[in-house]
Amino acid sequence: MAHPVPRVATEPAIFAQRLTIVTEAAGLSRERLLKWIVAWCGLSAAWFLENNDPISTPLSVAELAMAALEQ
Repeated sequence: MAHPVPRVATEPAIFAQRLTIVTEAAGLSRERLLKWIVAWCGLSAAWFLENNDPISTPLSVAELAMAALEQ
């Protein structure tokens, strides 16, 4: 779902498009994938912090996933 370029990973339209593609291709429920994304972003942010890297991208992706869960 992510991309190494933050502006791509955090673009809401691209996130939504990728969410649809992955849920359909993998046969996963939208809710399950979104919850997995939130968990993965938390883990990713922890790794970033451990390496003294900025955590803005995983947190932004998590925000997109949490907002989608509320819809």
